[in-house]
Amino acid sequence: MSSAVKLFIWRDRSLFVSSVPVPQRGFTAAADQLVVCLQGEVHVHTQHDGVVAGRTFLMRAGTAVDESQVDTVDLIGAACYLNPIGQDYHVLKGFMTGRADDVFVGHKQEQRIIERLRYIRDNPVGANEAYQILDELIIPPEMRDKVLYEFDPRIVRTLQRIKETVRENVTIADLAEEVHLSESRLV
Repeated sequence: MSSAVKLFIWRDRSLFVSSVPVPQRGFTAAADQLVVCLQGEVHVHTQHDGVVAGRTFLMRAGTAVDESQVDTVDLIGAACYLNPIGQDYHVLKGFMTGRADDVFVGHKQEQRIIERLRYIRDNPVGANEAYQILDELIIPPEMRDKVLYEFDPRIVRTLQRIKETVRENVTIADLAEEVHLSESRLV
């Protein structure tokens, strides 16, 4: 028995998996994400490379996706929203085979990722099992202890503070002052 949409939200990642077509629209990625076409593919019209087709895409937070530059072909997909202060994006970037402007395309183990995400979609998978599957897809065992990117400790402290005070209305000015940054630099 499968559900039309499954959404898992964990402390450091989230996963959206669909069994119905996802409407095409423009957006700006709010988080680093791995987008996977479980059925169909996406054609991206780039300024430099012409049209790039693929089934796995890695996007950095802040990447603008213009719907006039993206064509979906019967897209049924999944989106893995990655840990903003973890190694997820940096590990995945090393497994991508191409690039279309600001988006990395074509994971080296694309078919395995598609199969595992279809398994999560089509089976009664609990949150713990889904997380374990996703974790193994994103960070292979040989990459577990590698640090590919060092985060500014002030940003890490700010993100931890936001998590701790999620129900409070802490201003950007207050957060910036706590880590001795200007508001614009913190943003």
